[in-house]
Amino acid sequence: MDDFLYRTIDFRPAQVHGWRACFIDDDGSLRVDPVVGWLVQERYGVYRDGREHVHEEPVEGYERRVIAATHSSEWEGRVFEVDFGDGFWKILPPGAADPTTEEVAAERKYQEQRKNARR
Repeated sequence: MDDFLYRTIDFRPAQVHGWRACFIDDDGSLRVDPVVGWLVQERYGVYRDGREHVHEEPVEGYERRVIAATHSSEWEGRVFEVDFGDGFWKILPPGAADPTTEEVAAERKYQEQRKNARR
């Protein structure tokens, strides 16, 4: 098995409004996007042969996950999992306050420390 990926098999709209995804952009600024729903995804394995042809075969047991989904006007309004791009931090439930400047700075520092530790 060369890699594992997830494919979306279902989408469930958020029944309660107010869920939000927090991202820390490269410049350190906070971006908060609405969660539009939940993706049900199934994990599968990818094999690559010498010609770079990808064979998809289900992983035994069909591991599934449910992950928050947001959308982007830059991508023609498509829905995608919140951890698809860089900078995802956390999900906020309805009624929770946005993170403070101090919390964002502390998280950014923590992320930098983790990144430096991997080098």
